[in-house]
Amino acid sequence: MYRLLIAVSLLVWASQGAAADATLSQQQEAARREQAGLQERIRSLQEQIVRRDQQRQTADEALRESESAISRTSRRLVDLDAQRQAVEETLSRLEAQHTMETAELQQRRDELAAQLRGQYLGNLSPWTALLSGDDPHDIGRNMAWLGYISRSQAQAVERVQETLQRLQETRQESEVQQGKLKELAHETRQEHKQLEAQRAQRQTALAGIEDALREARQQADTLAEDDKRLENLISELGVAIEKQAEQERIERERAEQERLAREQAEQEKARQAREQVEQVRKSEQARRQAEAQAEQQKTESTRQPSAPATPLPGATAQRPDKKLLRPASGPVQGRFGAERPEGGVWRGIVIRAPEGSQVRAVAPGRVAYVDWLSGFGNIMIVDHGEQTMSVYAYNQGLLKEVGDRVEAGDAIATVGSTGGQVEPGLYFELRQAGKPVNPELWLAD
Repeated sequence: MYRLLIAVSLLVWASQGAAADATLSQQQEAARREQAGLQERIRSLQEQIVRRDQQRQTADEALRESESAISRTSRRLVDLDAQRQAVEETLSRLEAQHTMETAELQQRRDELAAQLRGQYLGNLSPWTALLSGDDPHDIGRNMAWLGYISRSQAQAVERVQETLQRLQETRQESEVQQGKLKELAHETRQEHKQLEAQRAQRQTALAGIEDALREARQQADTLAEDDKRLENLISELGVAIEKQAEQERIERERAEQERLAREQAEQEKARQAREQVEQVRKSEQARRQAEAQAEQQKTESTRQPSAPATPLPGATAQRPDKKLLRPASGPVQGRFGAERPEGGVWRGIVIRAPEGSQVRAVAPGRVAYVDWLSGFGNIMIVDHGEQTMSVYAYNQGLLKEVGDRVEAGDAIATVGSTGGQVEPGLYFELRQAGKPVNPELWLAD
């Protein structure tokens, strides 16, 4: 009986151990399946991120091409408008010259007609001259003189008519050119509209891709990368500008040394000339000394005291601090240092302005960078010297090239919504020594 109880106990324990092993195996297998499913979801998510990122890059490149094309057509429209104005001015000038030449032609015709009437009324025809009984030599001289005058008047009329014909041909050519310019401007505007529609479609597609990608990756990472690219770009520009400034300084020093050498040579020549003049003066000094003393006494007796010089108005006034011009007109959004909705902080300001309105340079300088940059669209950077640069982004069109000199208030771009923006506006930054500063402290009210 005791052995039976032990056997039963061992059987029960063995069955309980087998059940426990089966449970652990099942849990382990379930864990493996769960881990495999998790790995599959991670792999699928990674593939989705890669696909979305590739789609975004493709759409980003297409948007870049569209917005760069819009910038080129905007510039071409400005150039065509300038050519049209030049042709219109040429037509106005030709009209004035045509009127003047027409008046001169009428005057020459009137003179010729008056001459012919005078000959008729004065019986100055060849037959009446021969029958008059006057001296043949006098008659010959008079007839030759009248013939010369008649031919001169006729030639003057012909020259004026030829000039009018040339003016008419030139005016017709100008009108044809004006028509071609109008037609080309019309075609360019149509192309601009088509590019705008294409850009809108690509922006819509890009916005959809951005929404899907935002679910897998935070927008703050993209903005940080964009800001880093801009930081690197400005740093590289700063180094290049410093090198150029150093080269210009060396050239200025070389030019200054050459100028000083020339001045010294000229001073030496002047000194030698003065010595020669001094020798001549010494030979005549005794004779002229008495005359000079007498003249000096006469001058001192008649000299009147001069009034003190009046200082220029404002000569002692302090020059007030100058503010920079505003790059565009409109309300300011996204102020410097504030938190951005997508993450990060604003390094500049956004000025809301109508699309296509002018973007103006805030101060004199030279264009250092013109291109399309991810996150900023069509961007322009102007170097103002002394490690100060201004940044203009989101532009619809860029009107200047790298190396162009600009003055304060010059139109350098047009307001747009490039770089994936929803509303038109201008993104503006001000940098000193490569670091962003608050633009609102520098801009005029």
